[in-house]
Amino acid sequence: MCAALLVPATAASAATRSNGFERLPSGARAPFALEPAREHRVRQRVRVNTVADGVANQDGAVEVWFDGRKAGERTGLRFVTNADLVDRACFSSFFGGAAGSFAPQHDSWIWHDDVRCPPCS
Repeated sequence: MCAALLVPATAASAATRSNGFERLPSGARAPFALEPAREHRVRQRVRVNTVADGVANQDGAVEVWFDGRKAGERTGLRFVTNADLVDRACFSSFFGGAAGSFAPQHDSWIWHDDVRCPPCS
């Protein structure tokens, strides 16, 4: 099974946007593959953009590692438009699509363990 790498979309990538995220081009392979019945380690680092003098800078970033190897990076992102601090995070898994053809063909499961959000410094 090949997993899709979804990263926050930029204005320049509007043609490939889906709910604010950019998909890999059709036919492209993600830089990693999920293997059934094998434990994988996924690490993600998100750096929220800065805001200076009321102007939101496009200096945010997302980095993803899969089993210790860097799997993707996106820089030049703007997540927030004011100086409010991030006060929550959302974690979600998704399998499927808009039609029944995307549904799993058999029961599937995933176990999330050791989910952490370290304190900001």
